[in-house]
Amino acid sequence: MENKDSYREIAAEMVQLAKSDFEYVRVFVSASEEREVEVRDGKPENSSFSESVSMSIVASRDGRTASASGSDISPDGREFLISSVRELIQVVEPDPWYVIPEKEMIGAADAKLDLVDDAYETRTVDQLLAEAKDLEQQALALDKRVISAGAAVSASRVAGAFACSFDFSKGFEGSEFSMGISLTVEDNVGNSANVGRKQRNGWSTSAIHLEDLEKRGDVASKAVSRTVGQIGSRKPPTGEFTIIFDSSSSRSFFAGISRALSGASLYRGESFLRNAIGDSIATGILSIHENPFLPRGMGSRLFDLDGVRSRPFTVVDAGVLKNYLLGVYAANRLGMCPNGCAGGSSNFVIEPGTGTVNDLVKATPKGILVTGLMGQGADIRTGDYSRGAEGFFVENGEICYPVSEFTISSTFQEMLAGIDGIAADARPDSSILAPSVRFRRMVVAGS
Repeated sequence: MENKDSYREIAAEMVQLAKSDFEYVRVFVSASEEREVEVRDGKPENSSFSESVSMSIVASRDGRTASASGSDISPDGREFLISSVRELIQVVEPDPWYVIPEKEMIGAADAKLDLVDDAYETRTVDQLLAEAKDLEQQALALDKRVISAGAAVSASRVAGAFACSFDFSKGFEGSEFSMGISLTVEDNVGNSANVGRKQRNGWSTSAIHLEDLEKRGDVASKAVSRTVGQIGSRKPPTGEFTIIFDSSSSRSFFAGISRALSGASLYRGESFLRNAIGDSIATGILSIHENPFLPRGMGSRLFDLDGVRSRPFTVVDAGVLKNYLLGVYAANRLGMCPNGCAGGSSNFVIEPGTGTVNDLVKATPKGILVTGLMGQGADIRTGDYSRGAEGFFVENGEICYPVSEFTISSTFQEMLAGIDGIAADARPDSSILAPSVRFRRMVVAGS
């Protein structure tokens, strides 16, 4: 894999070759490589090294836009892509909504993101294998009942560049490290809904810098705790209950909110938040920010897929919707201004409250702590929300027993308005930084 400067030269050269035939051209080059090792029962189950490279070109002329992409970045491969868009642009219909971005918008923000860790070079397959084995051994030693379903350790890096007709070109690069383990345990508790079945759970961690990964002992401990904690789980009673989402479940919920705020969902009429700027869409304790400049952030960047300079801004302020997440095309469709979010949010940050998920539990007279969600019943077009779930029944501020095989239902609208507690325990290993949250009331379909 080449470095970012090499890819910047390739992207800039390709723009120069194509720009005379079009009003506007942008080129994106990206390459990645990954080393990953998986073990099970102390034996290697998979060891892989993967490498990929891709290039795309988008060109416009007379209101028409054409694009082409491929994996051959040689001179011949580049010429093939340029020839392809020359042919395609002659047959596509003009798009009345297409607009060339304003030159002043294009560029890289001035921010230090710290997205590269040279430790990647030291992450040999033998090193990854040793760590995966150690992770598995530590987990199995904590509780003799658990069975390994596999442990994995990986390291990856990416490099690439963007260039466009405005004589702007910029390279980028980054690294990522991850580690995780899945476990199972036999469920033989007599009143369990799962007698004779295996409970399955686990834990994983990811980081831009190796030193920011959770320690193997902590990953093992959390994986074991989450797995054996589901022994004896049963269906909760049917009814309306206060629902707490732990940070993992909260992340899933707010990922849906992020999609509903994206330009493509909005102009296609596929979002329940269309035409809601200035409206109170959530409880007053909820604020959300777009922050592309988080040091070592999983989604941090200096510019978006349009080459528009990134900037931080507030999305939701004390429950009031202030901004959508817009690229150039979507912004023009909606009659608004782009804000550096072509391709979606960078880091979608839910403003933290105080305390942890345990504090939310202690303040809950009766409800359910959700630690896992299943299914695809989150419809951002209508706002309907229905997911399978597992977790723990809560009474008098204490966890009473594990629950599973039940459904929670509401709407995104009601859930946003019903948030009455926000913790400060967001996990940093995602571009959705969401702490645990509590919803005043949801419908539970259980026993």
